[in-house]
Amino acid sequence: MLLLLPFDKKIEKNRFPIVTILLVLINTVIFFGFQFGDDDKYQKALDYYLESDLPDYEFPLYLQYLKDHNDDDYYYVKKWHDQNKKYTYYFMLSNGVFMKKMLSEELSVGIKEVREKWRKQRDEFEEKLNESVTYKYALIPADHRPVTFLTYQFLHGSTMHLIGNMIFLFVLGFSLEAVYGSIKFTVIYLLCGVGAASFYFVFNAGSMVHMVGASGAIAGFMGLYAVTYGLRQIRFFYNVLFYVDYIKAPALIMLPLWLMNEIIQNVSSNTNVAYTAHIGGILSGAAIGAIFKLLNKGIDEEYLDENINLEEYNKQLDVANGYFNRLDFNRARRCYYQILEQFEAGFDILKKIYSLETSPKGTEDGYKKIVNIIFSFKPQNPSEVTEIRKIFIEYYKKMDKKVNLASEQYLKLSIIFSEYKYFDVAEKIIVTTVNSGNRPESLAHAIVVFAENIAKRDSKKAAKYLTYLVKNFVDTEEAEYGKELLQQIG
Repeated sequence: MLLLLPFDKKIEKNRFPIVTILLVLINTVIFFGFQFGDDDKYQKALDYYLESDLPDYEFPLYLQYLKDHNDDDYYYVKKWHDQNKKYTYYFMLSNGVFMKKMLSEELSVGIKEVREKWRKQRDEFEEKLNESVTYKYALIPADHRPVTFLTYQFLHGSTMHLIGNMIFLFVLGFSLEAVYGSIKFTVIYLLCGVGAASFYFVFNAGSMVHMVGASGAIAGFMGLYAVTYGLRQIRFFYNVLFYVDYIKAPALIMLPLWLMNEIIQNVSSNTNVAYTAHIGGILSGAAIGAIFKLLNKGIDEEYLDENINLEEYNKQLDVANGYFNRLDFNRARRCYYQILEQFEAGFDILKKIYSLETSPKGTEDGYKKIVNIIFSFKPQNPSEVTEIRKIFIEYYKKMDKKVNLASEQYLKLSIIFSEYKYFDVAEKIIVTTVNSGNRPESLAHAIVVFAENIAKRDSKKAAKYLTYLVKNFVDTEEAEYGKELLQQIG
């Protein structure tokens, strides 16, 4: 058996897999809340069957049917049915053509009195079977109940069956939900399950054997994953027998491997696993993925390329750091700027460039350039704001206070400083802007944020700036809010 699972993504807060988790919870609740005790109910129904007169009516009829149709199963059933009635029952159940003819009384079990007794016991047996949620909502091809093409996906045969499927569902599901979004992801999951059931139905159209499990839909995710990620290099966990390891390969290569694995299992394995449903699921998921690719929309390509971009980013960063450590500052500077142009670089890159531009080999133009970039950067934590404040103060002094602070860029910086309680530099920007006579749109907002944050520490100063706001920005939302704040301050 070959196991191949992608382990190339991490769960992100802004792409939290809510539907994937809900599907896991729904399957778990249904199994433990509604299917619990189904095995006992099914066993009681089967015990009733084996202890009733039904085997005496149906088994001889089944054997005769096999003999009349020169079916090879006749010899196996004949050999075993006297020793193991349960074996004969399951063999008979898998022969949908015979079961359909018998249940419709196209094949008669005997004279009228016998048929009446058989029908009564048969109906009672069916009632006992239907007490089981699993049997009632499982996919039974010969029953032709469309609703079961959906309901079977949420039923499981055992605890281990459930656990195995839920692990696969989560591993494949969370990254695909991030790619397609929760709504499309939900629809795709159900469609993959229906596709798997349809494929199984084609090859088992007359069977009375029931099928349950989310594995058909999950197999659909395998096909979907392979086509969606295409030729992108993905890290896969794999095991062959007792050997386990990781391999990096284009996702699309996994499609034929997954398919071949299921086909081999279907041909060689002697189990009750519905491998044809798995094959149908993989093909359905691959087809859905191909449709989205052709439409060229509905897929978060940025998320798909995140790891590729990160690898390239780290590669270029290693080169730049290498030059930096070897004191080859000119090449290091060029590499760092190249990183800034290609990626959403973090503050650490900006600090590296800043250190280069403030070194003896730095240039004034380069210094001004990196400072403007830093002042436009959106900090992610207090330490970054502290660094930006320090750079701002140094820059203001170095430029001999000839910096035009009355601009949108600096007012946005003032808002950040106010939010992080650096009121000295925040106020400096506001005062300079007010004294310049300019009234950019963001000045009113900057005053509101400054006043809100400083009010508890210095209510008089807050009132002073709010009064200026109300007088000079009449009929604006900020002015109206400023009035409310003034009343609260008193």
